[in-house]
Amino acid sequence: LEAAGSALAARGDALELTRRAAEQYLRSGHIDDGMATLRRVLDTVGIWLPKSPYASLASMLYRRALLRVRGLGYKARAASEISAEELLRLDVTLSTSVGLGTVDTIRGADFQARSLWLALKAGEESRIARSLGMEAGHVSAAGYGNEARVAKLVEASMGLAEKLGDPHALGIAHACAGITAFLFGHWRRGAESCERGLAIFRDQCSGVQWEMTNTSLFHLWALTYLGELKRMKAIITKLIQEAEEYGNRYAATNLRTGSLNFIWLMGDDVELARREARVAIETWTQEGFHHQHWDDLLAQGEIDLYGGDAAGCYERVHKTWPALRRSLLLEIQLSRIEAVHLRGRAAVALAATLPADGR
Repeated sequence: LEAAGSALAARGDALELTRRAAEQYLRSGHIDDGMATLRRVLDTVGIWLPKSPYASLASMLYRRALLRVRGLGYKARAASEISAEELLRLDVTLSTSVGLGTVDTIRGADFQARSLWLALKAGEESRIARSLGMEAGHVSAAGYGNEARVAKLVEASMGLAEKLGDPHALGIAHACAGITAFLFGHWRRGAESCERGLAIFRDQCSGVQWEMTNTSLFHLWALTYLGELKRMKAIITKLIQEAEEYGNRYAATNLRTGSLNFIWLMGDDVELARREARVAIETWTQEGFHHQHWDDLLAQGEIDLYGGDAAGCYERVHKTWPALRRSLLLEIQLSRIEAVHLRGRAAVALAATLPADGR
């Protein structure tokens, strides 16, 4: 941002630097600063930012419908053949999608559909490969019924990345193949594809901390469902240390909440599990209701149940449910399953504490 504000920075350079600053803020979990910076960029280039989850959902569905009608075809062009303004608008939508994809998920999905549309229109193949893979991840979040569309997107992303010989695009393609497999319930396949993506990022790329963080998260979530908790714990402990060393709030928060918080319950340490979850959410923005707020509910609810506090869990879920519903995170199939499961277990556990006559 200091470079963008320099008197030496040309208008186009200043805007590009501001876009990059916004993306880095969002990638590292500094959401309030990121959104404030992002709004400045969006306003300057004339891109609409929906104000509510419902407006974002309507925009996303409209743009996905346009993509289905349009198809995935494009005329390949080098970046040098595309106007700076067109590339900037494309990169702004990509930055917004990247920054909000696993935070404000519905808004991120809307911008991802926009970025794929603009990438296909521009014809710059490295951006197309990236957008195809990320679109597959977002589409798969809705769950079953989208398998054919997702498979087509993953295949197109993988094929284009291999054609280009672009390690970054190929890493994203494998990571997104893992993410989609996980979201469809194919946990072993998801973990293995994520591992391939991580290997490519680690051995062949640089400056891919965000990509590695997200791929690691989905890898760990897959290991949770596979029951490989000891392996998961060793990985999480190392990643939390790295996140704190680099000031990566996004990674540190996600690694302490949701189903990953189970690692402390594995050691029968309810207080430590509670403390880790509390530390994570206290550093997160309190504006809106994000995926991280849902993960906090999941972690805290599991801790309540493990500690025998059925009434506390039921009250927590009941109190938070309206905000969770309004966020539209329940449109994500896996989140909906986990949320309904938690709510049902809380009700059953509470009922078990009542006298036999129900009074």
